[in-house]
Amino acid sequence: MERHCLALQDEHGVFVPALLFACWCARFDLCFSADAVQGLRLADWDRSVIRPVRSARRALREIDGARSAACARLRRCELALEKHLMSRLEALAEPAPRNSADRGERLQRNLENLRITLAATDRAYLVRLLAG
Repeated sequence: MERHCLALQDEHGVFVPALLFACWCARFDLCFSADAVQGLRLADWDRSVIRPVRSARRALREIDGARSAACARLRRCELALEKHLMSRLEALAEPAPRNSADRGERLQRNLENLRITLAATDRAYLVRLLAG
């Protein structure tokens, strides 16, 4: 799953924290308000907060090596920012109505609410993971 998420992030610009939130909600029969999520300004989190830290970490890794202390600190910072955002997203989740759509349908609705577009093969891969 990690490798697949990183490929979606690097090759297709998918904001992985939002993708994981969509999957988590679908897996555990949770839902969320698209309006509430829009209030978090996910695109700004991605563009202005997390992506610049990730870019700095990757650039430093190329210059100073992956094992440098500064690179490790940036990695911890990046993960802390993602965890903070995930906790804010988690606070928006609520139980889905009984007899609501199956996990695949919930995942699709969640992706749409988060404005995440995936290829059919990527969506099918995630649905298979959710089923298992």
